[in-house]
Amino acid sequence: MTNINILTSFLLVCGSNCCDVWASDTKPLSLDELIRIVEDPTVSVYSRIDAVREIGYMNSTTLANGSSVVPRLAKVLSGLYNALPIEILHVLVKIGDPQAIPAIEEYQKEIEREGKRSYIHSKVEVAVEESLYKLKKKKLTPR
Repeated sequence: MTNINILTSFLLVCGSNCCDVWASDTKPLSLDELIRIVEDPTVSVYSRIDAVREIGYMNSTTLANGSSVVPRLAKVLSGLYNALPIEILHVLVKIGDPQAIPAIEEYQKEIEREGKRSYIHSKVEVAVEESLYKLKKKKLTPR
């Protein structure tokens, strides 16, 4: 059992404003529960990143069976300029579903419209470019 499972289970019960108490003996969170954590802007960025990483650790069969994973993760990208979108982009590439491409391209345009230039913006821009390249390459590769 990973710490994220314990922490996020506790956060789901108590909310993101709870004290630093760890629940014990909890079951792993489902894919849907993890996505709900990622989607919740009231949960800390660190917990949301941990939830995205947990999704990335899931096997491809579990991810393929969660047909709403890609659109739900892609929707979270908008308006974010921190480490969270980078983690989301890595998971979207791992899943490899080309339906993520339009959402990532829209996010790329949003970044360009913002015009901000900071270290994290640069990291996000690089992650977007890499993700688009890899997903488009997968799309063109016959299976």
